[in-house]
Amino acid sequence: WRQRAPSVFINDVKVGEIHAIFSESNVLGTPSTIHLFQALSQVVLEQIDRKCPATFVFQILVVAATSNKDRAEDVWETIWKSLSPLFKKCCLHPDEDVSMGAVDCLRQIVSLFITKKEENSKNQRSSFEPFLWTVSDHENEKVKEFALTCIQNMSSLPCFVENMKSGWTTLFECLRFSVEFNMTRKTGFEILKKVFWANWTEIERNFVVVTNTIEEFRKVMEGSEENREGYLKEISRMLGEILTRKLQKSLSTREVPSAVQRATKSEEERVEKKTGLIPMKVTSLEDTSLLYMTDMITVYNCIVLCITSKYHTVAEDALFILRTHLLSLPKNLLDVVFFKTLYCCFSPELPDKMTKIMRLLYQVTLELPFHLVPPVVSFGYNVLLNSEVCWESTKVFFSILVKDEKFREISEMYYLEQEKYFKCVVDSLRGISSSVFHEDICEHKPNIVSCEVCHREFIRHFMAQCGCGEHVYCEEHKVNEHSKECVKRWKKWRIEQSGMSTISCRGLVEYFDVISLMDVNATVLKQLGNLWKSLFETLEKLPMKTVAKSYEKVVFAIFKTHIAALKSYEDIAFTFLKESANQIFSFYSTNGFVLCNSKPIILYVLEQLSSLEGDTFLKVINAVFDTLVVLISSDDLDVRKGVVGIIKKIHFLNPIHC
Repeated sequence: WRQRAPSVFINDVKVGEIHAIFSESNVLGTPSTIHLFQALSQVVLEQIDRKCPATFVFQILVVAATSNKDRAEDVWETIWKSLSPLFKKCCLHPDEDVSMGAVDCLRQIVSLFITKKEENSKNQRSSFEPFLWTVSDHENEKVKEFALTCIQNMSSLPCFVENMKSGWTTLFECLRFSVEFNMTRKTGFEILKKVFWANWTEIERNFVVVTNTIEEFRKVMEGSEENREGYLKEISRMLGEILTRKLQKSLSTREVPSAVQRATKSEEERVEKKTGLIPMKVTSLEDTSLLYMTDMITVYNCIVLCITSKYHTVAEDALFILRTHLLSLPKNLLDVVFFKTLYCCFSPELPDKMTKIMRLLYQVTLELPFHLVPPVVSFGYNVLLNSEVCWESTKVFFSILVKDEKFREISEMYYLEQEKYFKCVVDSLRGISSSVFHEDICEHKPNIVSCEVCHREFIRHFMAQCGCGEHVYCEEHKVNEHSKECVKRWKKWRIEQSGMSTISCRGLVEYFDVISLMDVNATVLKQLGNLWKSLFETLEKLPMKTVAKSYEKVVFAIFKTHIAALKSYEDIAFTFLKESANQIFSFYSTNGFVLCNSKPIILYVLEQLSSLEGDTFLKVINAVFDTLVVLISSDDLDVRKGVVGIIKKIHFLNPIHC
């Protein structure tokens, strides 16, 4: 009978006797027990390979395992060498009944041993590996989900966390694969939550796998439909716990050199003494800080993506967590963590989505050391140039910043950024004035037309919309004065008809509310003077109605600022008033009212000059008198009245001069 196959031998034995063999197999010696499980594994493989697979043998396997559960760990280590390949084949079997039966059998066997604490073996790892193979490789998502459900049920056992040892890594790998499939995702995340908050030691030991798993869950939860906001908030809480725990460990070990560090230092000293060369010392680096950043980069990236999430509550929670973390960081970590986290949240795409989050980002920035503020200042100027929806929060940020007593620490940098901003505003206007033809607003002539220069046919008749239907040119040959004039008219039409209002110019108007709060100095006055000159030259070349009102407000603010600065910075303010007033008056005398020199601007300048007192008034008027008196011949009654009012004041203050 020893030469007969195990399945044939079993067929000759009664059912009760078969059950007794396995239920009482604990009386066998160790070698016999090992042979028993090897033989039973062969039986199982034969049964599932039949045309109609039999799954009852799985229960026999459970009975045998139950009977022998108290055997030593090293015995079970040998037994698992035969069970592991068995379960790998059975759990991945294409027949759903077989694979589910195998997974359930595995669950029952693993549950027997999870009630005991593992000592010096790797049996838990061996027993959890079939779950991993099932979740990662089985083609049927129902089987994958069932395997995770089995793990979830086992994790609910009161002794699960305390008794788990070698199985943790395999368990976390299993959860990582669960992210990839719709049916397994929810169960996998619930298991992750449970074990995350139950055993930080194992989380830290498997830190890379866990953080990568959390990041993968964040990605898929962002796009899921079911309770995605709740999942993302839970992920933010996990990230907050990781930040707190890892920072505490980093701070507590920062000054304590490890055995490896001491050995490395000793080796460096030996090499230096022997060769006379001074090597680049690894021990001269702040090792714990470097390791900390290496470990945490995935966590930081994940929390940044939570802050920039489309869900306001998720973003707020994540930002609060990051704020608390930043404020607790030591100096040697703060700068690099700031640029890896909070600064990355100032995204060009963010303002259009969440103005409240933008306000909170600015607020957190102002709570940090001021040397970290300059990059955010640059971003704020970019918002004023491009994103109208966040102007208010950006203005509040600038207003608080310039009034802070620590503003002097970064004032020089701030003024440099402000100068760049003014230049960008002008460049944006010049960009519109040089905009190119856009085919979406082209008109096609019904008949075939050809370029009058190169005679190429089927070209776009783009001049029809700008008042010229006489000549047709392709874009390569719009070279003569007539075609240039047509292009210029077309650009003006495009700006007006397409609604291309200059956001940057209106943003500049908003920014002057900040300037009004600022302690104006010589640097600011010079920048404002240069800004006015650039704007005037730009609008003179291509007048645009869309910026007229904004430009008027800017001119009013610049003039008012210089008038107010005459006492403190007389030379700079006087030079500006003299040059700008002369230019405005001369331009008006030649061209009349145009958009860059409108009636409100002329009247405002006259009014501001008239508001000056005493010798200051006489000094400024004397500098602009020649161009001023020419305005007395203006066709506009209001302009003439303004000039006459100034002449009367001159006569009152200095009759001899008149």
